[in-house]
Amino acid sequence: MTEFIKKRFSLLLAVLLVFNGVPLNVAAEEDTSEETEKVLDVVSETVSVSDEAASENVIGSGTCGENLKWELTADGLMTISGSGEMDDWSYDNKNPWYDIREEIFKVIIEEGITTVGERAFEECCNLVSVDLPEGIISINFWAFYDCVNLKEVNFPETLENLEGCAFYNCSSLNSISFSENTSYIGAEAFYNCSSLTEIRLPLKITSVENETFYGCGSLKEIELPHGITVIGYSAFYNCSNLQTINLPDTITEIGWGAFYNCKKLESVLNLPEGMTEIPFSVFQNCEKLTKIHIPSEVTRIDNWAFEGCSSLADFEMPDQLTSIGEDAFSGCSSLTVIDIPKTVETIGEGAFVGCRQLKEFRVDKDNSAYCSVDGVLYTKDRSNLVTYPNQKGSVFTIPDTVTEISYAAFLACDNLVKVEIPETVVTLGRGVFQKCSSLKEAELPETMDSTGYYTFADCDSLTDVRLHSGITTITSCSFKNSRGLEEITIPENVSVVGISAFRNCSGLKRIVFTGNAPEFPDTEENYYTIFRGVTADAYYPADNETWTEDVFQNYGGTLTWIPYDETLKITSQPSDYTGKAGDTASFTVEASGENLTYQWQYQNVGSSAWKTSGQSGNKTGTLCVPITESR
Repeated sequence: MTEFIKKRFSLLLAVLLVFNGVPLNVAAEEDTSEETEKVLDVVSETVSVSDEAASENVIGSGTCGENLKWELTADGLMTISGSGEMDDWSYDNKNPWYDIREEIFKVIIEEGITTVGERAFEECCNLVSVDLPEGIISINFWAFYDCVNLKEVNFPETLENLEGCAFYNCSSLNSISFSENTSYIGAEAFYNCSSLTEIRLPLKITSVENETFYGCGSLKEIELPHGITVIGYSAFYNCSNLQTINLPDTITEIGWGAFYNCKKLESVLNLPEGMTEIPFSVFQNCEKLTKIHIPSEVTRIDNWAFEGCSSLADFEMPDQLTSIGEDAFSGCSSLTVIDIPKTVETIGEGAFVGCRQLKEFRVDKDNSAYCSVDGVLYTKDRSNLVTYPNQKGSVFTIPDTVTEISYAAFLACDNLVKVEIPETVVTLGRGVFQKCSSLKEAELPETMDSTGYYTFADCDSLTDVRLHSGITTITSCSFKNSRGLEEITIPENVSVVGISAFRNCSGLKRIVFTGNAPEFPDTEENYYTIFRGVTADAYYPADNETWTEDVFQNYGGTLTWIPYDETLKITSQPSDYTGKAGDTASFTVEASGENLTYQWQYQNVGSSAWKTSGQSGNKTGTLCVPITESR
């Protein structure tokens, strides 16, 4: 019996050796223990050769869980096998294949594995595809972070949780399909997946977490299931190609910036009635949005909520609205009429700035905080002019009830040519007349001691600026980029000139300082900016010790500094004259000095052009001008 077993064993070994390519002749009928030992030695040697060949093809292997093994072959295929959960790793504790991550092109995870570990495949920049088996229930945080060439992933039916940042910055990922068993998708899960074009979320999802689809610039359509109650902040931020989205009526909350910069979003179905607040920047820069219905229970529209919605033409404020935030409708250039309900108590700065087609405000007569007069928006007591509609008339006289003009109240009023400011005004908000491209003249009341930030900045048609003697501060950027300004006289009491006050006023040719050299904030950024971009003659009082070579250099620009005799000074300006055709208008000016020669210019009411008198060079201080019908 023992001899029979030996014979069978010997024959079996011979067959195995043939399959391994090692020739061996077994002819003997009888077998001895010595021959058996020789056969076993040959088999052992052959197996050793086979293992060596296999090991040459494997460039990495090891364990990645209590019962999990991994192996990466030279062709870029990683196989993970075993059962149970994959290990999690961290920023400081990298996965075992991190140093050879660039060699991974495809990953196959075999059945029996239940999770994909945290940071398992982070920065595998050459990974193209992943096969996930049935049985996977969770893909953990940062699992495929920065896999920039990953194009497709199949999600198994068993997947329940997709944790935050799982596919963060997988910029080549273009297609995903969820299982209906998936009930949670974490924050930033598909952050900056810029190639994704379409998404259908599973029915069990109840929230779109913060920044889930942030920066998915190719996403055109998304279907939200009924039952979602919350859309987190910046959930679809900068999805610049998103065109349509349905908002289920189960939603009660939308986070700030949820649809920021969704430039092609054309329509949003009625916002759910459960909402009470429109959060800040939620639809900011949605340039194609034409219409949106605000739920009746909304009491607050926050800052920048609809800023830059340049196509929004149909908007109705809800009856319970109490607050409109800063810049809430800034840049909504298709709005023509804005109705303010009686419940509104606060309107933030610049709420309606840049509404270029706006013709009028209509405020409910029972509103206790605001009113409208001839379409202009004021506080109820008319002490504060809040906003002047961009499409109102070219000439406007501010009522003498006004003591304050709000931030950007006239900003970008392209039709405005002239505005008269009463002596009652003591406060100007920032950028009051900024970008009024047709404004030709400006004179601040004597009640003001400063010019205000950006007050006349970017006013390209501005040619005539009169600063009274009470001005002590020319504020930063007051006249910046006003390229039509040709001449400016700085009153003698001006002690401070701010950063970039006349920067890029490229038309400026004559600058006259009438007092001591003004100071400016002692910061490096202020130096050389006041007249940067200006080439002009700058006149200063001769024999005034405050004017030095160092001071000249600090003003910037290309200025030719010229001293003048400060005893030559106009002490009384001529007054306007009102008369009829056939009369002779008489204008008188007083000045200090001797043997003076005057050069006169005058302007007809309603005209923007100054005329040089034929008496130019007249040595007298009086100009007489006949009035004709043509003047």
